[in-house]
Amino acid sequence: MLNNFFKKIFPVFGTVSKLLQRYAGRFTLILGLGILAGLFAGVGVGAIIPLFSLLTPDVVTESNIVTELIQKFFAFTHVPYTLLALIFFVAGLFVAKAGIQFLAKYVNHLTAADFEKSIRSDLFHRNLFASWPYLLNQSSGYLDRVIMNDVSNSSMIIIRVTNLILLLTGLGMYALVAISISAKITLLTLGVGAVMLLLFKPIFSKTNVLMRRAARIEKYANHHIAESFAGVKSIKAAGRADKVWHQGNVFFRRLRSARIRAAMYQHGVGSAIEPLAFFFIALLFVWYQRWPGFNFISFITVIYLVQKMFSFIQSAQGNLHELIEVVPYLQSVLEARNNARLAKEIVRPGQPLVLTKAIAFEKVAFQYEAGRVVLTDFNAQIPRGEIVGLVGPSGAGKTTIADLLLGLLQPTGGRITIDGVDLAAIDLNDLRQKVAYVSQDIFLSHASIEDNIRFYDATITDEQVVAASQAANIYDFIETLPNGLKTIVGEKGVKLSVGQRQRISLARALVRQPKLLILDEATSALDMASEAMIQKTIESLRGKVTTIIIAHRLSTILNADAVYVLDQGKMREHGNPQALLKDEQSYFHKLYHALV
Repeated sequence: MLNNFFKKIFPVFGTVSKLLQRYAGRFTLILGLGILAGLFAGVGVGAIIPLFSLLTPDVVTESNIVTELIQKFFAFTHVPYTLLALIFFVAGLFVAKAGIQFLAKYVNHLTAADFEKSIRSDLFHRNLFASWPYLLNQSSGYLDRVIMNDVSNSSMIIIRVTNLILLLTGLGMYALVAISISAKITLLTLGVGAVMLLLFKPIFSKTNVLMRRAARIEKYANHHIAESFAGVKSIKAAGRADKVWHQGNVFFRRLRSARIRAAMYQHGVGSAIEPLAFFFIALLFVWYQRWPGFNFISFITVIYLVQKMFSFIQSAQGNLHELIEVVPYLQSVLEARNNARLAKEIVRPGQPLVLTKAIAFEKVAFQYEAGRVVLTDFNAQIPRGEIVGLVGPSGAGKTTIADLLLGLLQPTGGRITIDGVDLAAIDLNDLRQKVAYVSQDIFLSHASIEDNIRFYDATITDEQVVAASQAANIYDFIETLPNGLKTIVGEKGVKLSVGQRQRISLARALVRQPKLLILDEATSALDMASEAMIQKTIESLRGKVTTIIIAHRLSTILNADAVYVLDQGKMREHGNPQALLKDEQSYFHKLYHALV
């Protein structure tokens, strides 16, 4: 009932409720602790009346439930009802309240930390195991921003919600104590507070809209910054730094405007509550002091409680605004989480990969969901142990063939078989353990050379690392380094040349002793000497490892057993590269001489 009420007044609670359900037990505990803390504080304040009665016995004070309960407590515990005992009693209540509040805050931050770790780990996992087409569509820096920045901000919702619980329970307990002293004043105060909350609802809604806008602009700004620094060399070389800065400044100005307007609404409401509370209390005094039987001590106690209640309302208002500020981040996290869930890669169980005969492509076709055709009616027969080249202009479908073999994409037509077994029937994890892929986009982590070769596989021995380095013709260079295999390569291997990075990447592939090796433009950025070393390594694999080389530089595949020439997603011709090169009418001959 209360939840539905909040959903109607503040749409933001619809999003927050998804979070509350997950930690219902802890929020219930915090609710209980808040009630206890508020009760102890309320009773402690209510004890002002019996304190005055003990200090000034001649002054008549009104009897109330709190005073009677305190007297009964002293009678039950057989403690003398004296001024000193009552002072210690009140002090004990406030000490207990402080301890309970500390415990509530601890549970609060513990829950927030657990949420942050759990959601961050879940998002990282979901996106790592999402489908390749989904990952291709993610903009630069988006996923890491959501996983680190948005999750961190959304965890603040737990802090805000807990603070609201503690404030509302404190308000409730103070109200109960105040009601026991003067029901009319307390109910009037609560009524005024409720009216103020309803009057300020449009401002909360406006703040919500502004913060959603700010979060959206922040996302665009983050993407622009990440993209700009990723291509900063091209930007500076083209003399476009001023244009890029100007575009960034547009985002920064919009973000500034949204944040300032939201802050104005938030602090405007907070600033209005204090003078309203003063005028309300002043009116109460003018009105209440004319009543018959007016008791100043009781009135002062109630006014203090009323002031505390207004303070709770003001703090609750501030927490609501802060809650609204971070809700867009939670919505972003939930959206990213749901998108990754829907895009989960299907890891099919099946037969282990056995490649003793051949890989066959039978009328294989592929197109993306948008309808863009990439590959059409591709047929090929690749015997085990042979070296095969895939050549053709950009966009011809060469990398798509590699992605199909890696199980990153699924054919939309035809089929791929390995030793007669449909690729779809082969266990995906086993397939990726036995197929090694080397891309032109070299991926090296900021770690040692040996760690980059092992690539998170602790079962690989030092001997295997050395053997793979030797096979990739990089071991002699490694031995010249002061720390050898322990040498840290730097961010993205920045401390090494392109050729050295590529050969380490090749060693990483070879150390797995793959049945199939795919080299996707792996030598396109290399100098002649580095390319010659890698070609020497490839030659040594002939007859042992089936190798597919995707190449723009046709000299790379002149010694291949066969070459398949693609153009606009279709195979133009295939055959022995030397034979095709001699045939002046062949497309391969024309392509080769057009490029050299």
